[in-house]
Amino acid sequence: MKQILSLLATLALSAALAAPALAADPLEKTDKALNKASATVDAAAKKQADAKEGAAKKEAELKDKAAKKEAAVKEKAAKKEAAAKDKAAKKQDAATAKMKKAEDKAAAKKAKADTVVKDVTDTKNAVEGLKK
Repeated sequence: MKQILSLLATLALSAALAAPALAADPLEKTDKALNKASATVDAAAKKQADAKEGAAKKEAELKDKAAKKEAAVKEKAAKKEAAAKDKAAKKQDAATAKMKKAEDKAAAKKAKADTVVKDVTDTKNAVEGLKK
């Protein structure tokens, strides 16, 4: 919008300055004024096109940078998740091993107790058998 207003102001100024000169040689002065106005319009159009191109380039760079950053964040999150899963698996394995060890220990104690009870029972029966 500023560029358009600037262009219109330039054209109005050119027309105002060209008015007295137009009276001297109408065709030549008009041609020069039109050429000057055309050059001004062309320059403004080029400037606007350059600005759009620059904005598009900047936007593309920002999108690329954001995509790279997002990829890095996702990779970091994936690594953390994998590490957490590995740690949880190790804890689970350790707990399972501990539970198995405790079960084996309890089974050994039960077997020992059963053996003691059997020995006591056998001894008692043997003693009763001798009494008879």
